[in-house]
Amino acid sequence: MGTKMRTLVAATSAALLLSISVSASGPIGIYAIIERVTFEPDEAKPERIHIWGAFALVDQTPPISLTTSKAARGHLYFSLPLQPTPQETLQVIRREWADLKALAGTGQAVGFGTWRYVGRVDTSEDSTSTTSPLRVLLPSEPAGRPMLYQTESGLIRLNAQGSYAAIVSQLQDALRK
Repeated sequence: MGTKMRTLVAATSAALLLSISVSASGPIGIYAIIERVTFEPDEAKPERIHIWGAFALVDQTPPISLTTSKAARGHLYFSLPLQPTPQETLQVIRREWADLKALAGTGQAVGFGTWRYVGRVDTSEDSTSTTSPLRVLLPSEPAGRPMLYQTESGLIRLNAQGSYAAIVSQLQDALRK
């Protein structure tokens, strides 16, 4: 096999491996600046997390455009996945929850979660959970039933400059309202 052929095979293999690793990590589902986090029943072994702050949700309605909802101030309420869930998955989720709490009040924008919507995301006051299984609850709205927490990409810190500048600015504006 000649040098050009080996280079082509190596480049093709590298591209294939890269595409596999990219498809294994799903898109971020939530962009947020977190103000406060509480755990239920307790912080030692939480089963549910309540997150307050500003959020923008990625809309994955087919055809998938990966646009985001308008950033809104409010809260999200999650629980651990249903059983049986591998212990390793629960540990990863609880570590993410601890990281979310550590970021609360710092003003650091983050991306997390992966969500599969039934419909378009809706953060308006008259929205109902039938249009989307995940929506930002208004600050005055009761938490109700928690959504199942889904993780895939972990937590991603978002920089206020560069490719995330617009979404970070929207989140900051939502907190000022």
